[in-house]
Amino acid sequence: MMNPEKLLLNQQLFALVMFVNLSACTTAPGTLEEMVAGLEANQFSGVVLVTKNDEILFESGFGSASCDQRTNNTANTIFAIGSITKLFTDVAIYRLESDGLLDTGLPIASYLDGVPADKQSITIEQLMQHRSGIDTYHETEAGMGDFEVMDKNRAKAEIFSRPLLFSPGRREEYSNSGYTLLAMIIEEVSGQSYADYLRSKLFLPAGMERTGFWGERFSEMASTENEILGCSSPADWNYSWVLVGNGGMVSTIGDLRRWMHALRAGNVLDRETLERSGIARSLAGGFGTAGGSSQHEFNAAVEYDGRDDVLVVAISNKNTVRAESIAMNFLRAAAAAPGT
Repeated sequence: MMNPEKLLLNQQLFALVMFVNLSACTTAPGTLEEMVAGLEANQFSGVVLVTKNDEILFESGFGSASCDQRTNNTANTIFAIGSITKLFTDVAIYRLESDGLLDTGLPIASYLDGVPADKQSITIEQLMQHRSGIDTYHETEAGMGDFEVMDKNRAKAEIFSRPLLFSPGRREEYSNSGYTLLAMIIEEVSGQSYADYLRSKLFLPAGMERTGFWGERFSEMASTENEILGCSSPADWNYSWVLVGNGGMVSTIGDLRRWMHALRAGNVLDRETLERSGIARSLAGGFGTAGGSSQHEFNAAVEYDGRDDVLVVAISNKNTVRAESIAMNFLRAAAAAPGT
């Protein structure tokens, strides 16, 4: 069974690779008003949501949602959210375990065919903890990265053919490929596609109507420059098995707020599972998760402080200001603000 000491959400590693020198977002924040002024002065393009005790303190869009500058970002704009997808993969695994359909302590060979000898001992939990030894990526075409077209069978073959970086359980090293294996397990156990399982068991109970995946069309979707396809939106991008399970989701600040509320309220995982997995303990303290890519300019972050019940969601379609820095500093400013 799952390790009760594992604090899942605190183990989410920040995946952003962009860096920026921005005094308004790297020094100790003042008031929320001062933080907002700093974003405007530095031409931030994206959206920010701040809540305290479930009351909205701030919610607004900044800059343009489109490369041609014709459409503004709003609270309803949809963005790519990168590795925040991994949080949903984790919760899907725990949901399947709470339904008695899998055991995170068992080897992945209990659920997947064709696991090679060197990977037979890897457990589901080790994949979730980034302690499996599975390589970081499994793409094969130089320069394509997230945009490489790859089917499920090829992804599985690529992941299993690569040597382990270390013996399972020996240490921790971030692995996108490990989360792709988790998505395969979700499909095997549930009998649904990864996307359909998340829609039915996570998005729907959470009331997330504007959350989906690359290649799906929504109204008000942001676009950005990327090195493969030029100016485009995630609606134009193929959701390949290079990404399934480890990235490729799209969402809004409002839907991510609904997700956090549903997780805290026990609407997607029951209370026993929240406690046993360590998620409840993380929610009581605080955690952060973020996602982005060096190939496109979308970046996103969710920061939560359970002590003051402050939630910040920041998403951007330009890399001029890093969403992670924005979210952390707005969190500190909101925690210091008078309670609602």
